[in-house]
Amino acid sequence: MGTEWQQALATGLFLGMVYALIALGFAITFGVMRIANFAHGEFVVAGMYAMILLHQDLGVPALIAIPVAALLTAALGMVFERVTVEPIAGHSHFMQMIVTLGGLIILQQIAALAFGDDAKGLKLSYPVMDFRVGDAFISGTRVVAAGVALLGIAAVLLLLQRTYFGRAVRSVADHRISAQLMGVDTLRVNLTAFGLGAGCAGLAGALIIPFMFVSPFVGLGLTVKSFVIVMIAGSSSMGRILAVSILLGMIESVSGVYLSLSLVPAVVYGSLMVVLVVMMARTHRSGSLLFLGEKDVA
Repeated sequence: MGTEWQQALATGLFLGMVYALIALGFAITFGVMRIANFAHGEFVVAGMYAMILLHQDLGVPALIAIPVAALLTAALGMVFERVTVEPIAGHSHFMQMIVTLGGLIILQQIAALAFGDDAKGLKLSYPVMDFRVGDAFISGTRVVAAGVALLGIAAVLLLLQRTYFGRAVRSVADHRISAQLMGVDTLRVNLTAFGLGAGCAGLAGALIIPFMFVSPFVGLGLTVKSFVIVMIAGSSSMGRILAVSILLGMIESVSGVYLSLSLVPAVVYGSLMVVLVVMMARTHRSGSLLFLGEKDVA
């Protein structure tokens, strides 16, 4: 295996772990509220801008700025949920899609006014953590991103599986009316779950900014990726979400070795859409829903 292949596979592995964190945030919102939040990618963008503001402009140490960026994004998500999502929770999926797409555009314009249209980046390095696997060089930045992403995923899963809040989230996801009859405050669960999903996206944004430029308009592509990952893997198994996310990262990295950067998104989205269409065709023939529309979130 050539050096370029090894480097691409290693990069795809670490990138996929960050994608899994983004998809987990989408799965939480979709599993609890049954709303496909098409503004989800903008919370990744918010985390990226928050990291630039905290670390580059204010001088906050990176390992402190990362969780603070996630918390700020979670707070933004909770405001977004109360203003846009909760009022349309009982309406049709078409109405929900229109409203969240409208929220996406509003968040894009706010970001453009606050930070400008130009792409921005952030230089971070952890030379102590640099290492090689075969001929592939793994930067400390990617090691930290993957490690923190996995820790974040593990923390969220423990929260959902081992706490009263997690039981409340699962009960609302299973049957909202029954959860209300058992005394669960569904409005509070919705708000907190949405904030948790946005926080996952913000954490991913803070981790991915060292090796991805940000502009106000990159969020839609990230939303599409997380949406299709959850549609393929389902929202009930973090293992499947992680596997599909790593596969996506591998496809993106390997295709970048042989194709121009302008063609890589077409290959990535095309691969995801082909898998999704094949799964939907199998669903239609078998009468099974496969993983689509599962209500569990952990």
